[in-house]
Order: sequence, then structure tokens, then C-alpha cells
Amino acid sequence: MKPGSYCKCFNSAKGLRKTHVGGTVSLAVLATFVICIGRFNVERVLFKNGREPPVQDLASQVKSKGGKILVFYHLLRSDARHLVNLRFFLENGVADHDMVDYWFVTTRGTHSVLPKRANIKLHVLDEACECLTSCPLSLLSSKLIDYSHFFFITSQVRGPFLPPHFATSTAWIALLVKRVKDEVKMVGASVKCHHANGHQIPYMNPNFFLLDRNGLEVALGNGHDECRRQQLGEVDSDVALTSTILYAGFGVGVLHKRHSNIDWNAKSKNPCEPLADHGSEDITSPFEVMFVEYGSNVTSPMVENYGKWKGTKMYTVGSRIVEDGQEVFLPRRSAVPQGRHLHVHLVTHSLQMQGAPMVLYDLATRLAVTKRYILTVSSLHPGPFQSLWEKAGISVQLLSDDVVTEIGLQAEKSDVTLLNTMVMAPVVKAFPPHLLRRTIWVIHESEARVYEEQFPDIKKDLLRKPERVLFVSHATRALYSTFDYGQFRTIPNWIDVPRVQAQIAGRQGEMRRRLGIPRDAFVITSIGTICERKDQITLLIALKRALSSNPSLRDFVRIVIVGKDGTSVEYEEKLDNFISKEKLGKYVHVLPATTDVYPFFADSNLHVSSSLVESLPLNIMEAMAAGVPVVSTSTFGVLELIRHKESGVLVKPKDVKSLSQVIEHSAEGFLGNGTMQEQFLRFAKVAQNDMKEHFHPKTAMRSYEYLFREVYNSWANSLTHVNKVCVIVRTSDLHEDGFYRLSDMLRSLVDQENPNWEAMVVNTEKKPFVALPSIIGRVGDPRIRIMRLSFSADNPMLSAFDLVDKAISHCSLEASWLLVTDGAYRYMPSFLSQVDSSGDIMAMDWYGHDFHAQSQAKFGRLCARWRWEGCVDNTLRLRQTELGANLLNLQRWRRENRTFADLPQDLDQGSRMIDILVSDEWSVVHRKMCLLHRNPNPISCNEFGGVWLETTHSCVTREAGDKALQFKSHFIYTKHRLNFTCIQEYHA
Repeated sequence: MKPGSYCKCFNSAKGLRKTHVGGTVSLAVLATFVICIGRFNVERVLFKNGREPPVQDLASQVKSKGGKILVFYHLLRSDARHLVNLRFFLENGVADHDMVDYWFVTTRGTHSVLPKRANIKLHVLDEACECLTSCPLSLLSSKLIDYSHFFFITSQVRGPFLPPHFATSTAWIALLVKRVKDEVKMVGASVKCHHANGHQIPYMNPNFFLLDRNGLEVALGNGHDECRRQQLGEVDSDVALTSTILYAGFGVGVLHKRHSNIDWNAKSKNPCEPLADHGSEDITSPFEVMFVEYGSNVTSPMVENYGKWKGTKMYTVGSRIVEDGQEVFLPRRSAVPQGRHLHVHLVTHSLQMQGAPMVLYDLATRLAVTKRYILTVSSLHPGPFQSLWEKAGISVQLLSDDVVTEIGLQAEKSDVTLLNTMVMAPVVKAFPPHLLRRTIWVIHESEARVYEEQFPDIKKDLLRKPERVLFVSHATRALYSTFDYGQFRTIPNWIDVPRVQAQIAGRQGEMRRRLGIPRDAFVITSIGTICERKDQITLLIALKRALSSNPSLRDFVRIVIVGKDGTSVEYEEKLDNFISKEKLGKYVHVLPATTDVYPFFADSNLHVSSSLVESLPLNIMEAMAAGVPVVSTSTFGVLELIRHKESGVLVKPKDVKSLSQVIEHSAEGFLGNGTMQEQFLRFAKVAQNDMKEHFHPKTAMRSYEYLFREVYNSWANSLTHVNKVCVIVRTSDLHEDGFYRLSDMLRSLVDQENPNWEAMVVNTEKKPFVALPSIIGRVGDPRIRIMRLSFSADNPMLSAFDLVDKAISHCSLEASWLLVTDGAYRYMPSFLSQVDSSGDIMAMDWYGHDFHAQSQAKFGRLCARWRWEGCVDNTLRLRQTELGANLLNLQRWRRENRTFADLPQDLDQGSRMIDILVSDEWSVVHRKMCLLHRNPNPISCNEFGGVWLETTHSCVTREAGDKALQFKSHFIYTKHRLNFTCIQEYHA
């Protein structure tokens, strides 16, 4: 039979057996004509010497099972979505297992993204191959004897997705091998249907399937190692492979539950009949979506959900968690071998009852419960906290004078070493490079100048040495942002609100009885180590002022200060002397530090933190969780906890006047001013909800576990980022609220389909953006960080680009793409997925108010121009392009030492840079898609509930629109139907 006679064969098959079931051709008939039209060079293989070899002859040539398993992964393209699918498979589907080998097939140089393991190999094809099945099959002829099962996967699918109880990198393999039986030689994920001459031919999805050794030999023996594409009614090799297996007398297995029990060689109902073309019906088993198609031209909303269920919570504050719910995720890295416990060494500076040791203790106890870690703990200094560790079953080693040596010896035996607080600077400095690669240095302190004087190397490059530097607040992290080159992370402290509420339940009155405080007294608590940094004396000065201003409070107001632990004896004496000198003993109780702070919160009417410097204080979080109103100094991470006059009250450090006024007002509310009391109670309720939503302990634990795996992977199983995008976001306090907020812009990054990015947020105005740390925290994504950079441009109008140059220098080394954008913009989810190594500039179109503004004669004036939908064509020319609509090759940018400072000092630097790059022969790939909202524009304005004022190109509230319409010169445009409300003025 000649290749040109395929159609004749198809026609003769229909004439041989016209057996129909429900109006469609039966599977038996389909198996006949599919093989007839789909087999390859059949005379050469099946009908050699004029006869067809029996199936048993083929089977006898295959050795007994028990060989290894070979997994083929075919990277079809180099665009972002395919590379993300590859990365997901590397992180979730690849195991370091003796019985499994992985071959990656590609036509592009992607070897740098593959982990260096003995069971991973890369095969680079000379030219692109269109057939999904034939390319890997062509490499197999000499390897049959080594393997018993062969998996074929392409980058068109994302997976494996499995239920949590199968959370190992080999579970998906075991589930599929189990489905191979004596009569079943091929297992597929789902059934697809191919139309050929009016018939539907069922075949296995070629993006993911399994063959055992028998099935492979059948495929090779029928020429499936040669790529044949469909021509003139033929069936190509991808479609015909299933039929080849059936024609050889074997069966196939399908993960889709509805078709799992079908005998494909029997005269049963054609499964294509009730299915849509290229689709399946309802999903009834999680194994049916083990791998989901998600390639360049195929999108699936299911993939996002599966990624969430599969992934690990990203670490940082404010992940919008609702109790146990999750919203923001990163793919789980699976480099830790199956069944292996990570050995984590925790080093604390002391065992005093202070914030940093308490956070470490809670972390250790929670990690121990998971039974996934081997924990060792060391401390530089003893303290009363040691008994609590031992009670929890965790022994603590007290270090000798040779601290560096002892910590180093333990680090050699550990997978991850966590050094707690800035005091560990000498250890970081002394560690050799191989130990620094497995080190996390946790910075709780915000007193930068104090520690820089004590450890001068901090001002040099000490913070760049550890694999990760971890902060508990974004504001503290921003202090050291000049040393952040991608190694900084933020995991805020956490609070278990239900646990706090349970601890204070039933304990009201306990503290008052013990201290002899009247039941009707107004109690102010201040909890924390008594020291100069906590500045408890300022609280007492404010108390004295309040009592002098309002003597009626003297019979009711009491202050309880908890935290005397001998850490700062001199300050403790100073505090005692002040109380004695000012005769405040009647009003003030000073108590030792304790871990049982709950009776104090149970009886507290107001909690005060008067600290000069704080990062993310536990005492404030505990008070907020307990439902106690809080007033605090507005210092660093406190701004991430308290929103002024929404969830508490903020005062400046040392502001005695304001603090005393708050004490007066809150006490007056307690004594009968209903309005004031309601206000403070409302603050407390909002604060308690904030703690539940943004500081959940499960969020932090997932973040820490991800961080430990990340550090372990960095030295044990390095996995290079592919097409990582470094995003520079220019912002100011103008983006805090209104229609176009920084928070919405950052969430549009979080929602990107391509998760491989990092973002630096830079305030380009000299006016402080006070709410910036809080906004970053509430968005809740570790890839976003604040950069505090100094201004050096003489012209304030050019400061944005001056800071951009500095920010670009802090992009991580693995970043290969650059995006410079604005805090008011918003991106479509597929924007970052457009990166492609075939170009230097990935250009996108955008929605903007400048749409056809220069072509009114052609497209209409004012509101009339918007009838053309509003997508601006990116011409990549001066004043006709948008910097934020173009992804730039960062590697080439670095090689050529590009900076905005080299350009003329005008306001066109963004578009001028793009114009120059094109002139310098940077290759351009122009995606003709509108993937950016360059705000303000009427489309996004309408989405946010606003009204478009065409005359001023601005988005206004509906109330403001109604006021504008009161003028006779303004009217709503109705000549053409628009998708938004457009107001303009009359023009001749």
C-alpha cells in the first residue's frame, strides 16, 4: 500500500463494516479504519514478507518487566507559559529516585534550568519537531532493554496535580504504572476526538501518555518514530498512535473515570459521541486532571485553582487569608528527597522572655508538630525561657566562648541554619561560603545606626553574604534596601487570635485582685522589656500630664508595666527613681517579665507602646488579638499593624502631649463619654479582625517551610530561574487611595500567569509615603519589596529615572527581563507571560487616555473617539510608546551598561529609551494585544465605578460627574454607544 492510498483505504474500511451504535461508527470499526489511514509504512513493518506477524511474536521479543522507568519531557516552545509549565514539572514531578530517569527534549538551549542530577539528561534536537509523539520516540531504539515503562509529556500541559495525601514526586508515576496490565499497553490522561471524513476518531491526548515496553515496540515497529502530519484526509502520527496499539491487539487505559472501564476493542459505544471536540465531559476523579493543558494558545481557569491547591503559601504579611483559606501561592519546590527530614539548626541570642526568642520558640514548636524536621537549638546566653523549651521537649545547647566554631560545626551537619537577630553578625562574618549558602539571618532590629556602629561590616557587604536575610517587617527591610539584591525576604510575626481569646477567657479580674486594683479602675498596660528603647518613662510623663490636666482621673487611672528582666538594670533603676520622684507609686505597678501575659490583657482597658524603635512588636499584636484598644508610637513595622484612627491610635515617639491626650480621651470614654468609648471599641474590633486576616500563624508557617526548602535547594539542588522579570514600580503617596491605587497595581502583578518575577517599589517623591509598608504588607507577596534610595538628581522632575537606574542595579542576578512601570497602572494576567528569548523587546499595546488623541480628524473628537474601543498601538517611537508596555532584555541592558542618566534631561526619557533601543537594533516582538491599563483611562475608570471626564482626561466619582452636569456646557455623550459614561463639553 502506498502512502497516497490512505483515502482509498479509509473508504474501503467504511464499506467493509458499517456497524453503527447510536448513529456513530463503533470502536471496532474506528479501530479498523483509523489504523488503515494512520499506520506508517506498514508494508515495511507489519506486512514484511507478505504477512502480518501475530501479536504474540511481538510480545515474545520483550523482556520480562522489572526495568527502570523513563520519563520524556518535550519542551515545545520557549515562551513564558511553556517555561513555567516546565518549571512546575521540575519542582513537582521530578524525583531523585534510582528507578526513574528523565530525558528532556528541546530545540532550544534550556540545559541551565535543569537540576544537576545523575538521572536527568538533556537532548537537543537539530530542528523543531511538529509531532508530539515521534520526536521522543526517535531517540528510543537503543534504550529498550533498560526500561519497562515510558512516559511522554509535553510543555503544553501543567502538572502533576495530585491530592495532598499523594504529595510526593513519584506518586503520579506509581498511579499510572498501576493501570498497565497484561492487556493494557497504553495509558492516557483523556480522550480526544479527531474528525476525519465525517467521522470522529478517539485517541489519547498526545501531550501526556504512558507506554510499557510492549506498547513502545509496537509504536516503533509501525513507524511512529517518524513525524507525519495530516494531509488530504490522512491521520497524523499523534492521532494514529492509539489506533496502532489497538490494532496490535492491546487495550488502552484512560484516567477519565467515565471511560476507564471501556473495552476499546469491543463493539461498544464510541466515547466521542457525547463529547465536544477536543474535550471531556464532567470531572469525577482528581486523577482526571493530573495533567491539564495550559500552553501558548490554551488557557484554563482550572489551572489557577489547581495551582492554589497544589502550592505552598507565599510568605509575607497580609495574604488575605481567611482562617484556613489561601489566596496567593507559589509552586511547591520538591527538591527535598521523599521521606527525608530537613535538619534545621536554630540559634538564638538569648533565652530571655523577649520578643525575638519568643518568636523563635513558637516557630520551633510549630515545626516540631509537622514531624518533617530535625531541630537543634543553640543559645549564646542562658535565661528563664530555657525551661519552657525543655518542657516542649526541645533541648537547648548553651554555647561556650568559642561561639563561631560551635555554630559552624553544627551548621556542617545541618541543611539550614537560622541565626536569630543582628547580634549574630560576627558569626555571619566568620562563616565560610559553603555554610553561608545554607544560612538564614533573621533581622528583628530597626536600630540601624546602633548596630552599624557595633558591627561596622553591616555597612559594607555583610548583608549580602547569607543565602537569605529575613525581616519581620517591610519597613525594617527597607532600612537596609541598598544591600538587597534579591536575597532579602519578609515573614512577619504571627498571632493565633483564637488561642489568645481562649487564654483570656475567664481570667477577667485576676490581675486586679493580685495587684489590688479596683474593679472600676481604668487600666493601661505596657508590656515589653524595660529598657531605653521601649521608653516607658515617656508613658509615665504622659500619665503625669494627664492627671494634672484632669485631676478627676486620679481615682481611676492605673498603669501596669510588665517587663523587668535585668537586661537594662540602669534603665530599670531610672524608671523606679522617676516613679518615686514624681510620686506616681499609687498609679503605677512595675512587674517582672513573664510568658503568661494574658491576665494583663484580660483586665486591660488600653494598651500603650511608647517605644522609640520597633519592628513588629508581639505585645501590640497580642493586645489587638485580645480585643484591647491600642495606642502606639508610629515607628517602622507598627505602621503595618495599626491604621491610624481605624484600628488604633498612632503618636510620634516622645510626643508626650499627644499621648497624654489619648490617655485622657480614652479614660473619659471609660468613665461615661459614650462616643469616645464606642470609638476605641471600634478600633479594637477592627484591629482584632486585622490580626485574624493578615497575621494568621498558618500563613507564617507555610512561609517558613517554603523558605527552608528554598535555602536547601539553593545548595543541594540548584534550579535556575527562567525568564525571570525584574519589575521597577515608581510610586508616591498619590497612589495610596482613589481610583488608581498602588495596591491594585501590585495585585495585578500577583495575578500574573507567569509567577517568575520580582518587584521593587520606589517612592520617587521626596514627600514620605507613610502607608507604603502597610500597603506592601497587605498585598502579601514576598516577591514585592520596598527600596529606600537616596535622591541625587538636580532636577526633581527627573528623580524618578535617577532612582530607576539605582533600582535596576538591585535586580537579582537571575533576572533576565526588565519592566519599568508606574504605581497607577494595571496589567492583564498574561502580560508577563509574553517574554520570549527570540526578542530583546516584547512590546504590548495598552489602554490609555491618549488613544487617537492626535487623529481626531479620522477617528472623531473627544468622546467620539472612544467608539473605536481605546487600544493604543505601540509604535515604539518617541512620544508614541509607553515604557511600562515594553519588556526589555535585562541581560543585554547590563552588558551594554544602559542607564536613563545617559539620556537628555526631559520628561520623555521613557519613550526616548525605547526609541533608542530600537535604533540600536534591539530586536522587537510586537504582541498585538492590549495587556496594560495606562491609567487614567475610561475603560478602567468604568471598572472601578467612576465616570470619565473627557475634557480633563480624568476619572471622577459619579457624584462629581453629576456636579459637572449641572453646568450647561457639560453633557453625557450618546451619539455612539460606549461601554462607559463619558462627559464632555460643547464644542463648535
